[in-house]
Amino acid sequence: MATVCIDKTGGSYDVRIPFESFGLPLDVAFTGTPIDATHLRLTTNQDINRCVSLNGADRFVRRVTGTLTVALSGLETPTAGTCAGDFAANGQVTGGPEGDVDNQLRFTVESGCGGITIGGEVVVHDITIDALVGKHAPAPAIAVDRFEFDPAFICPSPTRNRRVPGQLQLRERLSFASASFNLSSNNASVVPSPSTATVAPYGTRASFATTVPAGFVGTVDFTATHPMTGATRTTQLVVSNGLQIYGNRCRAPKFLLAKNNLLGVCLACDYRGRLRFGRPASNVAHGAKGVAFMSAGSQFGSAGWSTLDGKIVGRITDVNGTLLNEFADTRFSEMNDLGEAVGTFVDPSKQTHAPVLESNGQLKWLQSPTGFGEAELINNDGTVGGWVLDQQNVMRAAIWVNGTLRSLHPQSAQASRVVSLSEDGLAVVQAWDSKGNAFALTHDVKTKKTTPVQTPAGYEGVELVGGNNEGGLRAGHFVSKGGVRTPFIDFGAGIQLVNQLQTNGYVIERLISLSDSGELLAQATLNGTSSVLVFDVQ
Repeated sequence: MATVCIDKTGGSYDVRIPFESFGLPLDVAFTGTPIDATHLRLTTNQDINRCVSLNGADRFVRRVTGTLTVALSGLETPTAGTCAGDFAANGQVTGGPEGDVDNQLRFTVESGCGGITIGGEVVVHDITIDALVGKHAPAPAIAVDRFEFDPAFICPSPTRNRRVPGQLQLRERLSFASASFNLSSNNASVVPSPSTATVAPYGTRASFATTVPAGFVGTVDFTATHPMTGATRTTQLVVSNGLQIYGNRCRAPKFLLAKNNLLGVCLACDYRGRLRFGRPASNVAHGAKGVAFMSAGSQFGSAGWSTLDGKIVGRITDVNGTLLNEFADTRFSEMNDLGEAVGTFVDPSKQTHAPVLESNGQLKWLQSPTGFGEAELINNDGTVGGWVLDQQNVMRAAIWVNGTLRSLHPQSAQASRVVSLSEDGLAVVQAWDSKGNAFALTHDVKTKKTTPVQTPAGYEGVELVGGNNEGGLRAGHFVSKGGVRTPFIDFGAGIQLVNQLQTNGYVIERLISLSDSGELLAQATLNGTSSVLVFDVQ
């Protein structure tokens, strides 16, 4: 997966394509010229003059020339400061109206980087671009990481006025100057105090509070606005007469309400990753056609991703047609709210590697004992979850904290992987023993505490699909002999079998994923018809 970004000049179709993932550690700039409403010609004639490692040997790349013709499904004029993904022009390099000669790049190379050299050419052809995707626009210099109350849910309604503290935290430490944010609410009875949150020089945090009047019930929206950039961050304070069942949520787990069409067309997808709500990356699904992200704009107001489905594949040969390298294939499985994505990089030998696409559009590679693995989950702290392959070809659950590998593989397991990673830092590990029985454990990223999940009497295994630290939320299946699965959920007040809850006639067959706030993605049957739905616990 290469990030192809439109030049920042308004109305320009110039792009830059990185070839490093494909065996040539080079970025090549192309001049884009619209041919007609559905075709774009990309032309390059560029001096490189760089020594690179190609096919295990040093090569001096002198120059690159060539033309690619892209057939676009839709062509919209880009505006200044945008990238290709911001206007979602999907393209296919087909060879163009002039034939296959258009679908060719020629790199003039020399056999060594010094001394006597022999000239030659490396021809890059058979290029396929399934999607032109871009990256988020740069964030303002001062960005809010968290804006929240603690607790964010109050239940039941207070019998006397109650002060509720809040905190605003920046993503990066300030320099010598302070930063102020204007605070406001949509309810005159519940307002922030003070009305301005100021982060001191060299600091990252500012405190504020609000007072909830006695007897108040409702939801209040709060907004923090940076007056210099206009960037905003919102949060909510919910006051309810419900019961506090787990964490700071106000719910009684007695009823599951089906939410139809919450995931739109992706209801048919094979779900992968944590169920996400809110902005900007609301939902992620993985199916036979790739990975789909349904996203609003980012928290800074810049355009969000509409899709991360796409790859660039092809072959690199010398002038005699000898294959030097195949283009790699990178696919992504989840994105956090900061625009960082994780996924799988497939090399020509079909081995998988774990990449991270940073918010600035750059790819980096995560550590692994053998170099192989997959990154499947990422939270807003940048912690990544997935698995790695060790020297004995064992699939081992792993997380990467600040880029550092941490193995979570149980000693008794034959295989394991991280299946869920919450925003508050709880990693859920699914493992299998030598008999194929499933068992699970949880790992607190901050405290490094690992806790096994007990298998109740009468069952042979347990599967978890998700959980969080706050209140001990867990959901999964108890597995009986023969592989029969019994869905359960625990809101911190004890385990409940899902089918003991009222579900308006739905029979819950399989839990697929769990949001941080307790919504369940599940396969369910109603009147003999099976479907995938989100169930909200009421």
